[in-house]
Amino acid sequence: MKFNHADHSLSAQHRNQARKVFKALTLDLGIRTDNYHCGSGAGGNNFQLLVLMSLKHRLVNSSSVSIDVNDKEIVWGSKFLLTNRPRDIRRKLDEVFPAIQEHHKVIAATIEGLLRNPSAYYGNYLERKYSFPSLAAYLNDGEYVHSANMSHHDQLMMALFITHDLARDLDDGIKNKVDRAGRALQQFDDEVVLLSVRMNINIDRIINHDLDLHKEWQPMIYGINDKIDYTVDQNKVANK
Repeated sequence: MKFNHADHSLSAQHRNQARKVFKALTLDLGIRTDNYHCGSGAGGNNFQLLVLMSLKHRLVNSSSVSIDVNDKEIVWGSKFLLTNRPRDIRRKLDEVFPAIQEHHKVIAATIEGLLRNPSAYYGNYLERKYSFPSLAAYLNDGEYVHSANMSHHDQLMMALFITHDLARDLDDGIKNKVDRAGRALQQFDDEVVLLSVRMNINIDRIINHDLDLHKEWQPMIYGINDKIDYTVDQNKVANK
């Protein structure tokens, strides 16, 4: 996920640092609920992540804004992101999230349904999978070519197909799609990769099939880990 807009009055350094903090936050939300060993230490919150993935986000140069909510977007204050610890940013998000749900009721309700019954939601896409030409090409032993214009949720469904297909093959001892699946997933947003790999591949398959050592997977897996654990040196950034 990225900011849809960042104030031009912010220096390039502040914009880049804020983007890294925002990326760390969204990936932090994508980990397991009971994973208290990385990132903020607060555990994941996939519902919050999926709702945020559906909305637009603006970064503003303001010392009075932390996280503001309106009908069009979520507004993030750069100073708030750059001068607070990850755990404190998560606490503030928890505080304002009811307002996000209130402003975006339909989106929140749809995602609640997805998380309650993911197989039904996935099944709706499964019936239409061959209406996505790039996915159809992949499933017929071709290369997946990603469209950047896809919504985050369509992206997630595409990634779920790819990881579900790979997981089934790995369980049958078939490894000829490992390279292609890795190359395909590299094209998706980090949050989509994290969720789809967690949901369909999971840590046991990663370890049992050495995916974390594979040339197409290792940079992706360790790159996401590094972004989750990213922290800002506040003494260098906050007062500039």
